[in-house]
Amino acid sequence: MLGRVCSKLLGGRAKMRESMVRADPVHPQTVSVLRDASPKGYYAWVDYVKGIGIILVVLGHVLRGIEKAGIVQKNNALTIVDSIIYSFHMPLFFVVSGLFFHSSMEKRHSDGLIRNKFDTIVYPYIVWSIIQGGIEIFLSHYTNSHFRPIELLSILWMPRDQFWFLYILMMCFVVFVIIEVTFSSVNYLFLTIILSFFCVFRYELNAPFIFDLFLANAVYFSFGILCGQFMALFEGACRKYIILLLVTVLASQYIFHFVYDFNYTKIGFFSLYLSLITILFIISVSINLKDRANIIKYIGKYSMPIYLIHVIVGSGMRIVMHGAFHINNLYIQAISGTVVGIFFPIAIYKYANSFGLSALFIMPRSGKPYLAPSSVK
Repeated sequence: MLGRVCSKLLGGRAKMRESMVRADPVHPQTVSVLRDASPKGYYAWVDYVKGIGIILVVLGHVLRGIEKAGIVQKNNALTIVDSIIYSFHMPLFFVVSGLFFHSSMEKRHSDGLIRNKFDTIVYPYIVWSIIQGGIEIFLSHYTNSHFRPIELLSILWMPRDQFWFLYILMMCFVVFVIIEVTFSSVNYLFLTIILSFFCVFRYELNAPFIFDLFLANAVYFSFGILCGQFMALFEGACRKYIILLLVTVLASQYIFHFVYDFNYTKIGFFSLYLSLITILFIISVSINLKDRANIIKYIGKYSMPIYLIHVIVGSGMRIVMHGAFHINNLYIQAISGTVVGIFFPIAIYKYANSFGLSALFIMPRSGKPYLAPSSVK
């Protein structure tokens, strides 16, 4: 049985169409410089996707920080909002990363791609895990964290807080590069189906924490690769069927959260479907936005520094508002924390580049600045 499965997986056809993007996008995980992108290979809607995604990431963490600090009590409304956000917001970034995996392989080849991802994922992961951990240690009396100095060493095998995403994303790149270079062709439809079973039934494996996280998210990366092989068709369908996707998402989220009373921690094919259909809707919205709501596009271009820094500045904003000004209103806290958590990291990034501190964000050997729009030349 195993032999037949492997044979089908390895014998599948994975043709890369000419319509596939020819550039490696800056996802929340990649780094390069803000520059003019040529029309070829530039997908502006990717910045919208990242913008929507990173806004939800910041908002989700701000709301959880407010609740964890005891500023407000958890209630049904907060629980539902939290579950809706967490049902798809991080899988969204794995899908977007997978969309451009093959174009990155074409441009950089396997060794160049791994080196690039080390510089743009592993390096900032280590730097900002240490920075955030150090701040948590220094301000342990004022934060929700109880981080010990010895735990800084554990980031090599046990990512902390939001940095788990970078750790697992790098694992995805390494694993899928190995698959690509080992086998002449891969059927990503079949692989995505297989990984969906691993995702749904992963608790039966009793795998270590890191491998459990990998199994939970690899299916989204694979799904992104599959969609990226047919980019023109994928874009066209998302653009055309936005109303259908909207109705489907609203109905699915309602049934999941209100009819069955599930939350995002409920593992199963329904939650996997819910995540994927919501991701497709977000992509559809982003494609149809075109040049509207440019602030979302702008935020998306800076999604990586926002991701790296937002927990630090968002927590600081909450502490100041609660401790110094005694502001405990949920809406004021949530809006202020989200706005500061988005725009202050952008200011920090720009300041760092202006004063020659780009090494905070990218491996110095790369010799180039940090961000780009949705293509890396």
